[in-house]
Amino acid sequence: MGIFDFLKKSTGTSPADVARVQELVVMLASDDAKVRLAACKELEQLAPSGGAAAEKLLALIDDSDGDVCQSASAALTEIQLHTGS
Repeated sequence: MGIFDFLKKSTGTSPADVARVQELVVMLASDDAKVRLAACKELEQLAPSGGAAAEKLLALIDDSDGDVCQSASAALTEIQLHTGS
């Protein structure tokens, strides 16, 4: 069972949310800070489903763009509040 299958079963998240989180994880690696920022903000809103993005968000806390750093931190905080980890 992969991480996304685990998340679907353990959190009751919708398949659409899980798929969107996968797309957002890819966006977090973009060269464009605006794309990374948008992905972080959306992951903050999808926090109950966003656990799979935690590792990538953690790396963005040290991003060269300050807005991305702040948004990644906010998304991680929300994920931790919803997942208890």
